[in-house]
Amino acid sequence: MDLSLTIRNRFENVEYNSMEDSIKGYLKPTKLDSSNLYFCEDCGEKVEIEKGNKFVRLPPILTFQLGRFELNYETMTREKINKFFYFPELL
Repeated sequence: MDLSLTIRNRFENVEYNSMEDSIKGYLKPTKLDSSNLYFCEDCGEKVEIEKGNKFVRLPPILTFQLGRFELNYETMTREKINKFFYFPELL
């Protein structure tokens, strides 16, 4: 299984300094906007929902792909993110 992690997210104005922070950001749920309401069959109403990822069981081999490049929207070119990023010896 491959897990694609980001260093910088310009849309949410977030910058991660470590692999652990980037994984937490990947797993953080996001609230969907009010135009995407979900019909709850239990209460019979449309409700706001959150979308996210969870790890129930990890595979024997898990690879991480680190997004070290981003698109500069002013010049429309790819630029390398050159900053310190901490990798722990044990997750």
